Amino acid sequence: MPAGTSPEKVLAASREFAREEFALQHRYALVLHTDQDHPHVHLVVSAHKREGGRLNIRKADLRRFREQFARQLRRQGVEANATPVQVRGRLTDHPRDGAYWAAQRGALRPEARHHRRKLEPASLSRIIDTAERVQADWFATGRTLQAQGQRELAVEVEQFRQRFRTPITRCEREAARARSREDRSPRQLELLR
Repeated sequence: MPAGTSPEKVLAASREFAREEFALQHRYALVLHTDQDHPHVHLVVSAHKREGGRLNIRKADLRRFREQFARQLRRQGVEANATPVQVRGRLTDHPRDGAYWAAQRGALRPEARHHRRKLEPASLSRIIDTAERVQADWFATGRTLQAQGQRELAVEVEQFRQRFRTPITRCEREAARARSREDRSPRQLELLR
């Protein structure tokens, strides 16, 4: 909340919001922070429902949460609304991919780095499978054109196919840039026939 907002009112609005939204199904905890100019509350909600199942928050839920919290603030006498930033004329003023920028700062938690690495081989495998299918399709197209007597077009298709580069993940690309700033072209995918 903006500087000068009553911390007690922010906490009261947060309590009411949490009670209405989560009290019957989830355990939660609230903490008021007044160590900065703008008072704010951190709300931690257990993902496990008391009756079984898990909390599944979607974009529409987040919008509803903002609206409910603004309503609770107004009940406390604090002027608040829940309009989306785009409606207020603010386009993206921060990177959307927080993990990417955290990694750039070196602030990504070690376990998160490990988790990303663990996922890479499966991602790379899917990327390579797709690239190989595309290569095979272009190879077959070139063969068909050749068989139909369209040699020039078949040569162009093959030259185009040969320009495909070996797909790599974003992490691998970043690591390669870090190792060397030279402009090397990646290996070509070899399609054996």
